[in-house]
Amino acid sequence: MRLFLALCSLPLLVGCSSLEPAPLVPLEAARTTAAVAEITSFVRGRWHLPLDVRVGFSAVATGGTGLQAEDELVAAQLAKVQEAIGRAAFDVLALAVVVDPERDEADVGYDSRTAGLRIELPAPADGRAVQPVPVDDLLEAIARSFDWNRLGPWWKGEVVSELALALERDLAKVAAIEGELDVQCRRLELLTGVVLARAEATTLEPTLAPSEAQCAREAQVRITYALQRLLNTLGRWRTAAEDEGFPYLAEARLVRARAALVHEAYLGWILDVLVGHRPLLAVWDGRWWHRNPLYPVLDAQASITVHVQADGTTDGAPLGGPPRSASVPAGSVRALLRLRCDGDLTGTYSDAEDEAEELSPASFTRSPMRPMAEAALERLPASRELVERRGLAAFTAWKELWDARLKNGFDYPLYHVVAGVSTFLGDTRYEPTDPALEGARLEALTTKLRPGDVLLVREEGFLSNAFLPGFWPHALIWMGPPEAWGALKLADGTKLQDDLAGERALARWRTLDGHPPRVLEAISEGVVFSSVEHALAKDFVAVLRPTVPEAEVAEALRRALPFVGRPYDFDFDFATDDRVVCTELVYQAYDPILNFRVQADGTPGLEPRIPGLVNVLGRQTMPANEVARYALYMVDHGDPEPARAYPGRRLEIVAVVERDEAGEAQVLEGAAAVKALRESVDR
Repeated sequence: MRLFLALCSLPLLVGCSSLEPAPLVPLEAARTTAAVAEITSFVRGRWHLPLDVRVGFSAVATGGTGLQAEDELVAAQLAKVQEAIGRAAFDVLALAVVVDPERDEADVGYDSRTAGLRIELPAPADGRAVQPVPVDDLLEAIARSFDWNRLGPWWKGEVVSELALALERDLAKVAAIEGELDVQCRRLELLTGVVLARAEATTLEPTLAPSEAQCAREAQVRITYALQRLLNTLGRWRTAAEDEGFPYLAEARLVRARAALVHEAYLGWILDVLVGHRPLLAVWDGRWWHRNPLYPVLDAQASITVHVQADGTTDGAPLGGPPRSASVPAGSVRALLRLRCDGDLTGTYSDAEDEAEELSPASFTRSPMRPMAEAALERLPASRELVERRGLAAFTAWKELWDARLKNGFDYPLYHVVAGVSTFLGDTRYEPTDPALEGARLEALTTKLRPGDVLLVREEGFLSNAFLPGFWPHALIWMGPPEAWGALKLADGTKLQDDLAGERALARWRTLDGHPPRVLEAISEGVVFSSVEHALAKDFVAVLRPTVPEAEVAEALRRALPFVGRPYDFDFDFATDDRVVCTELVYQAYDPILNFRVQADGTPGLEPRIPGLVNVLGRQTMPANEVARYALYMVDHGDPEPARAYPGRRLEIVAVVERDEAGEAQVLEGAAAVKALRESVDR
């Protein structure tokens, strides 16, 4: 069974074999030796065995400068492959790069049987520039096609001493992965306990703070990546452990047994944490899919940042580079449940354990890796005990999959009715008038804004104003031009435009109305970039500025940008973020800095209540009016209050725009702006 998680930059352990591509005409040796030698040296340093690299043309151009341009393209592509090899969880055992003058577009494919990657590129000609296949596309091709159960006898013909080093390296790798999995599963288990205990104490539906969701997703990515590497190891040594002629048969069976038992134990543990301890027949529990609120959060699409060490683990500070970004597709927990139901994998678990029963210290008397093998052998009973104690039954996994399928596939008419009505209300005006803030006044206001400012807006005459709580119905985040927000520096000195979240945002930097993007907001069409004309040509505007260092503003925008493209949440549900309402976008970006959850996180029962998240029909949410009240609370209370988890004065009221009786926009600042905002929240 295939398990896919698009981890955009996590290290890879690679092996080698031979790939049998179509016959190629090689480039001149002097032109390609350096690039090929660099990538094969890189792979050998990680895996001990050489990578079979073939570079050539299906048709050779002659004369002119064509060969030089083609050679530069090949060198650039090999550099991309090297980066992808350093990120993927699965093997690339052989590589073929073909430059074909007959091709119009680049193509990449991965053969799971040989673990071979084949890239075909069009030849640069007639001034046409050809770009190498991007790293993300290479990673996707590898991850989507990898099948642990299809890899053939890649090891035949390899040097025996190199195979011994590879086995030794994999024994050490499984031990390191086991330690990583233990830490991350405990991390998720502890977080689950904290969230459920808080929900029980407050009698509210359990909701994760953005920082808690980030913590859970980091653990999820690390666990899934580690499980993928174990599955890769299991597939690599599967055929070797079944071949009586393999030179290190006992060692191969030990590696396979270690990988299988550790994989079974920790796949069972994470699923037990997320879906275990639930009554067998509690399928139609309307409050939650499952008792554990982490399930819907971790099963939704997300983009996060994780730290990666040089040895390939993902715990601790990064070595040799900045933090790495990862994309988590929707359905990630369900993918793990499907994996647990895979009959081939279950059979492999059983076969590996049976063979491990026949191993003893005597099996490794003459082994070049005897001390390491004996230590690994001693770890097998503990893994078996963990499987029995924390494993999740395949039937339970199957039941949970059907539970999720029923609930995901059921078309709840009420939600669509609410969505339709809300869209209608939001787009319908009963008093069509021109907005007060437009033209020169609107342009003058934008000059006062900085990237990361939180804006509250209201336009008179819309039906939705009558149905939303408070005077301020909508909140958004000011971005400004890309040269402004892109230049913000993160804590490690990286400019936001150079971070993966910034790069992806720039690729989607467009608006619905064709005007230049300047604002990030969640509207009925979803989370989008909007123009000044669309977002700020209103009757009332409040400008709130987080008074925190530049790096914290950059980090807030970095948290907000991956939400672009998410649908609007007409349920106004802050518990999950697969759909996002307008103030939830502000909440996700700034809660770690401003703590909108102050009442939930502080000492219960303290008065007066501090604005932020409020309980509406048993659900925690945050109307835009609460953001305004929180800014005013900060004006009145400058000092932090640890007992209440109140961070102190971190929102400045920069300006308030009001529509006067003549329909003109009045821009107020200083004390006048504070007074106007204070009056507005009680209207």
